[in-house]
Amino acid sequence: MLRLRKARISTFIALTVAVLASCNTPAESDDRDVALAESDVSPQQAAAVEDGEVTPDEYAAGFRRYVACMDEAGYTVVGGEVVAGAMSYSFPDAGTEADGRCYATEFGAMDAIYQEVHFAESGTYRELADCLARHGVDAPDTAGEIDSAMAENGIEPQNCSSGD
Repeated sequence: MLRLRKARISTFIALTVAVLASCNTPAESDDRDVALAESDVSPQQAAAVEDGEVTPDEYAAGFRRYVACMDEAGYTVVGGEVVAGAMSYSFPDAGTEADGRCYATEFGAMDAIYQEVHFAESGTYRELADCLARHGVDAPDTAGEIDSAMAENGIEPQNCSSGD
């Protein structure tokens, strides 16, 4: 069975903050119990996120390093296309532990930054923006601003998909 990677924006923010702040505090992972510490990040990933921006070329290179790491661990990654502002791919369920290590080392922080910048392209953004609009609130552009708008207006994100 293949495991589809679908990360959550709050995870991206936590990973980004952990790497950019160069702290050694573990960050929560989307569906894995993986700690991301400064020492876990490859030099290539650290260099790519140092300026707080990730170009499409850097994003693709980070994903290729992640795939190579997974291959080295014996797991094939399927997919690898940017869809709605995020890399879409899957891997075998048995590769979850390797995914945690490879993702944190080669791609996690880059993925976090890239997806935050491209958040408005995601289905999650559209769903939350529609939810805010149903409550008479204009949708802001970033994940953090969306979270704030939801909280300020007493809207629970988990209720948005049900039409409120």
